[in-house]
Amino acid sequence: MSSTVQSLPVELLQCIFDKLSPCDRERATLVCHQWCQVLRSDHYIRRMVLTVTNRNLCSRQMLRRMRRPFRKLNIEDGCVRRALNVVFGHQMAVLRFSRLVGIVYTPGSRLLCTKTFRRRLRAAVELVRMASRRLESLSMRFLDKAMLLDVLEIESFACLRYAGLFAVSNGKDFVKLSALDFGPAHRATLARLDSLEVRDAVNMFGDVFDVIFQGATNLVQLYVSGVDMSPSALAAIHDMKKLKRIHLYIFSLLPRGVNF
Repeated sequence: MSSTVQSLPVELLQCIFDKLSPCDRERATLVCHQWCQVLRSDHYIRRMVLTVTNRNLCSRQMLRRMRRPFRKLNIEDGCVRRALNVVFGHQMAVLRFSRLVGIVYTPGSRLLCTKTFRRRLRAAVELVRMASRRLESLSMRFLDKAMLLDVLEIESFACLRYAGLFAVSNGKDFVKLSALDFGPAHRATLARLDSLEVRDAVNMFGDVFDVIFQGATNLVQLYVSGVDMSPSALAAIHDMKKLKRIHLYIFSLLPRGVNF
């Protein structure tokens, strides 16, 4: 390679690489050490999202790709345990995904009928715990309140700024959250957030929105869709000093005749 090309500044190389497809960028990493360093920098890694499904865990090419650094992990199926074992390699997850700052775990509703779903959720909580120190955003679909409380109780969330909490019903064993469920560790996690999204079509949060909002005092953005919300919860929102953007869609507060 000519010395002229090798001497190009990083900013110019990034402008060129930005126009390439992900496949072409991968080929460019093989050209020289300098190009590889540029393409492995945070400028590109922060855009990289790894989506794990049961289908792509069967592909050798995908498995090789998964061992690269990523900033966000999106698990679409109930394959967390396989992802931990096959992709991350036991406790090596923290090392291989040292730049991971976002996790999305939203399995489809068809998995709710399976007997192994609770075990899969526990594996998801384990994954969050392993990556918690660097996580900046976390979105999870919860089957019951125990899983939600286990995640919010993790004390090593040092960088968490966004949480998406999505409640789904598990049928006859469904139990609503109560104010007594929230301890100091849960409130500390809520206090770190500047953005919170709650989707609660099953009214799991109906009795504790006030507790959550009183703990999440640093919120700048709030999005809530749910069945019910008490006047004390609305008052807690009113008392938020930093809140700049809010979206509330609460069934009990809608005019009659409007569908949820």
